[in-house]
Amino acid sequence: MCEEARSYVFTIEEDEYRFRLEECEGLLFLHVDVYEWGLSLCKEMKLAFEECLAWAKDQGHTHVMAYTENHHFVAMSKSAELVETRGTYGVYVWAV
Repeated sequence: MCEEARSYVFTIEEDEYRFRLEECEGLLFLHVDVYEWGLSLCKEMKLAFEECLAWAKDQGHTHVMAYTENHHFVAMSKSAELVETRGTYGVYVWAV
């Protein structure tokens, strides 16, 4: 994880969830907080995720990374590449 102070450069916040992109040493890390889960949120969250990727691309980034044990969330996007496993966690990368 980044040792410098967290710098969230893009945020989408709803009552049920929050997506944040953190920039650290030129890399973008995706943080997702889900407050209330429901199947009806899947489509809405996928659109928010796609908006994060589009923002990253517009800013000149080529990849977005995430570190998670929630592999079901990652499955929402078929473009994720698992680059490393640490216990039950996976490090995923999306090309933008």
